[in-house]
Amino acid sequence: FTFVDDAVTANLLAAGVPSKASGGVYNVAPGRRTTVKELALLILDVCHSSAPVECLPERPGDVRHSQADGSKAREAFAYEAQWNLRDALAVAGRFYETSAATRAS
Repeated sequence: FTFVDDAVTANLLAAGVPSKASGGVYNVAPGRRTTVKELALLILDVCHSSAPVECLPERPGDVRHSQADGSKAREAFAYEAQWNLRDALAVAGRFYETSAATRAS
């Protein structure tokens, strides 16, 4: 999972070295594996919720493991993810809370 600020940073860095990065495909994820259950628990924690997490049986086509390798972006334009998932979710949560409050008023 990649926070939008990290994706923007990666694009700006790549734009600064066009001869090296031009036409390339780069993965800019933080390189840490996070399960869907871990994500759900983080969201509940950040939102201060005690809602239950229901784990259902695996379905055909489900991706069991996924972990991005950002080494190509690191080598081409010195990209390193700056945001951890918990902090990114907290920022996103505050944004949506503020947006909801603005729409309600």
